[in-house]
Amino acid sequence: MSNFVEEIIDKAIINNWCVMPDCTTCGASKFKANLVIAASKKTDLDFRERTEIDHEDKEYIAPAFHHLSDQEKSKIIFVIIKEITNLSKRALMRHLSKNKDPYELIIDQIRYSGGDNFNKLKYFSVGTPFNRFILTNFS
Repeated sequence: MSNFVEEIIDKAIINNWCVMPDCTTCGASKFKANLVIAASKKTDLDFRERTEIDHEDKEYIAPAFHHLSDQEKSKIIFVIIKEITNLSKRALMRHLSKNKDPYELIIDQIRYSGGDNFNKLKYFSVGTPFNRFILTNFS
C-alpha cells in the first residue's frame, strides 16, 4: 500500500505547488487541501459535499484545516501522523534532498491543530526515520 504523504509531496514537487509554511499569498492551499482529502479517505469522514474540482487544473479544493470541526481535525491529524511516521527512509531522504518545506508545513499544521497533537507526533515517530527530522528541526 502506498503512503499518501509521500504521494502528495511527490506531486507537489513535480507540479511545483507552493509548500512554503509561511506563505502569505496562497497559504499553500493546494498542498494542504490534497493532504486533507487524502487523509479523509482513511477515515469515516465524507467531504464530498465540501469538495470541489477546480476545472482549470483538475485538482481537489477541499476544506482547509481551519475549516474542520475539532472532531474532524482530530481524525485527520491522527491519520496524517500515522502516515508521516510510516514514511520510508528512502522517501524521506529523497524529499529532503529537494526541499524540507513540505514536512515543515505538515508539522506546522499538526502543531497548530491544537490539543496534544505535536506530542503524539513525537511519540509515534520514535524509532522511525522521521524522528531524526523532528529532533533536528523542532526540538
